[in-house]
Amino acid sequence: MLPRALTMGITENEFWSMNPRLLKPYFLAEKLKLEQANLIAWLQGLYVHHAVGSVLANMFGKNSKKVSYLKEPIELEKKQLSVEDEEQRVIRFLDQLKNNFDRSHKSVMLPEAQRGD
Repeated sequence: MLPRALTMGITENEFWSMNPRLLKPYFLAEKLKLEQANLIAWLQGLYVHHAVGSVLANMFGKNSKKVSYLKEPIELEKKQLSVEDEEQRVIRFLDQLKNNFDRSHKSVMLPEAQRGD
């Protein structure tokens, strides 16, 4: 544990004189730093993916429309939807699902009178 404490900026003297329970916030802070570094690395990879993808799409894509790089930074925090907005979103999705199902099964659907409803 001493080597880990040293990497977190705790001196050897502080380590041996402090209550072990006081180390917990340091370990949590280290974990948060690692998670943040991981997120930054992942985000950087995502930006590279978009950059390389737009270049390759423009070079080798069969579509005549040019693909451009991102115009704005990627938004990291999702905006909170209200409960009503979320309900409306689910209802729209279910309506689309039902309409797609009805369209794709139109030829096999029985008339209302023959269904036995």
